[in-house]
Amino acid sequence: IPDSTQDFRNMELLTLYGEAQNNLLKLDESHQAFEQMCSIAEFFNDNYFRIKCMLRQADFFYDRGNYPEALENIRDALEITKVYNYPAQQVQILYQAGMIYFQLTDFDLALDYYFKALTLSESIGLDAETANILIEIAWVFKEERKLDLALDFAERSMEINERIGSKYGVAYVHNTQGLIYFLQKKFPEAIVQAGFGAAKGNQLRKGDCGNSLQRGTCV
Repeated sequence: IPDSTQDFRNMELLTLYGEAQNNLLKLDESHQAFEQMCSIAEFFNDNYFRIKCMLRQADFFYDRGNYPEALENIRDALEITKVYNYPAQQVQILYQAGMIYFQLTDFDLALDYYFKALTLSESIGLDAETANILIEIAWVFKEERKLDLALDFAERSMEINERIGSKYGVAYVHNTQGLIYFLQKKFPEAIVQAGFGAAKGNQLRKGDCGNSLQRGTCV
């Protein structure tokens, strides 16, 4: 039987390596590292790392547009949280489910998962995650052309991102607000928001990539 302490360290190292490869957009290498971590987690029935693995595998399939496979990993992770309570991971599971259903244009289900994630995230004080969820809700309402609601949720996200100092979050919200104003045919406001977003984007080139849960990638 492998030494459990060493294997725990291996899972941590594989997680760090997989995340590093993911940040470098070397997705196949990242996937392989997480598959190795999954094997160890399954052997020891370590539910924390099993969930972490499933979330990363869901990311992998999501990035490739394989939404059914991504959803399968999310559902498996949700099943574990019914027995083992990991609130921060549950927030991420619910959030990722919302993102997948958004891509599938099932906006009702997307909102259902987002609002569940929001309630839990706010209850345990996860500010960055709360800001991310709020702006994703804004995107759903934007797609549904409920533009006033979209702006309301974008503003709530902005307030949190400014408070916690997330340059990426602030830039992303400005860009989202610009799109919403454009749809409202408020072109001067749209241009102003786009300008703010571009200015913050230039600052990000110096290395602040914000939170990994955010939509898109940092440049």
